[in-house]
Amino acid sequence: MKKILILLSVVVLAYGCDKVEVTAPIGANEGTTAIRFSIVTPPSTYPRVLLIPNGTPSQTISLADNDIKVKYEAPTVAPTDIFLDYKTNPAGLTKLNADSKAKDPNYKEFFLLPDSCFQILVTKDTIRKGLQYAEKTTNNVVIFPQKINPAINYILPLTATSSAYPSAVGTGTVYYYIIGNPLAGSYNVVGIRYNYNNGPAGSSGAFDGNPANIPQTYSGTTAIPTPKLAAPIDANSVSIDFANLGGNGYKYIITQKNNFASISIDFNDLVKGGDSNINTWLVPGSYVAPSPTQKAKFRIITQYVNNADPAAGNDRILDESFTQK
Repeated sequence: MKKILILLSVVVLAYGCDKVEVTAPIGANEGTTAIRFSIVTPPSTYPRVLLIPNGTPSQTISLADNDIKVKYEAPTVAPTDIFLDYKTNPAGLTKLNADSKAKDPNYKEFFLLPDSCFQILVTKDTIRKGLQYAEKTTNNVVIFPQKINPAINYILPLTATSSAYPSAVGTGTVYYYIIGNPLAGSYNVVGIRYNYNNGPAGSSGAFDGNPANIPQTYSGTTAIPTPKLAAPIDANSVSIDFANLGGNGYKYIITQKNNFASISIDFNDLVKGGDSNINTWLVPGSYVAPSPTQKAKFRIITQYVNNADPAAGNDRILDESFTQK
């Protein structure tokens, strides 16, 4: 079994590959003459492909398994031509979920990737008489990222079958893991930035993070754009535009803790900018964990200086409330 990890977002999609494993051969009896997926030449590094932001509806990504071929697993070469079919294996995914759940009660099941979200380009192959490996050097699967919900974890199980060697459930399957993140997706945002321009940075007075206690010396000046996209970094973290500066690359980094029971708030390097005078608060009671029955919500308060050099900047307070659409 080969596992391929895909980190998915509506506007950016990447794929790589984690640890490669090869399952038992396809067939009724393990260890006997059969066919199986075989890693021919393990790559030194696995590819990472970034798609352009705001992709068109025709945007796709091709998963080319150049290092995988189907092998005739026997001491000798194939005695005759062996004709293969590539297709999805929903039963294999069911077994994978069940086995994983039995080992780990906290395991989150993967959903089968809908047919509308992908296309198998190579559906037939042949192991020729006198050879061990199938002819095709690639099994191309095209993914349509704009059709995939980035908040859901999917698997596309691709299996090779032969009428001469019936496949057994859960073996000889390549599992494409399309990892979503329940915090990912589009959010409606209500927020405002408050400016303090009456003195140098640090002179605006104490603030405890309670939005009700924003000092009156601050003035609300800048409305925050909405909606915003929470793009998954991995299965635990997402990035979201900071204030009205997302177009300049400024991002929150939101990370789930304790199976989404809570979240932590951080920033990318552009926001930090070498400035240690950043204070941020998750407003108590504002976080609602995402689940199949409810959307995520949270409210973030940030106090910062608008320049990496405090002597050249001014105090700011940012208040943003996020509600998942």
